[in-house]
Amino acid sequence: MVAWELLLPTPAAGGPYTIEIRGSNRILLENVLIGEVWVCSGQSNMEMCETWGLPDVKEELSVCANPNIRFFQLPKATSAYPQEDCSARWAPCDSGTLRRFSAVGYFFGKRLNKELNVPIGLVEAAWGGTPAEVWTPAELVTRDSVLRNAAGKQKPSDGWPFTPGYCYNAMIAPLTSLAAEGVIWYQGRAIRCHRGVTVSCSLQ
Repeated sequence: MVAWELLLPTPAAGGPYTIEIRGSNRILLENVLIGEVWVCSGQSNMEMCETWGLPDVKEELSVCANPNIRFFQLPKATSAYPQEDCSARWAPCDSGTLRRFSAVGYFFGKRLNKELNVPIGLVEAAWGGTPAEVWTPAELVTRDSVLRNAAGKQKPSDGWPFTPGYCYNAMIAPLTSLAAEGVIWYQGRAIRCHRGVTVSCSLQ
């Protein structure tokens, strides 16, 4: 497989635009918006959505439809090696798509869209209960003594990844070529108490 990249000058923020690519075949990309893209990641604090019973989001469902806010929600996945692609698609914000999208991400994007008056793309890559090490490239963990020591204390748990880099490889690496404006990260923290009991807290 041959990998290649093409850089195109972008028009002013707005749209929707149509992009036509011609070669031995013809590809037409329709309903393309130009604006800001933000990655929304972290633990359950970022993952929480209307289906978790959040009243603030429930009140938004009847008024949230906005074609200038787009969602891209990555499924939970892990990989031993950095991936170049993921199984997710852009979708406009409406009552159906908002139900399962990050509440924090949505309200952040709604405010940006209102204040900047440009389209906003929100990429959710979140997984509740995951340690920070799984979101960090494995090579960065292994060559840093503090991070390596912390990773060594992680205990296997059914349903949650614990190996350094595994969430990064599947859920962040595919986004590294994305021209994102920035990242918002909402990560809780696990604290090991003196009696060996692990509790979680929210960092405000």
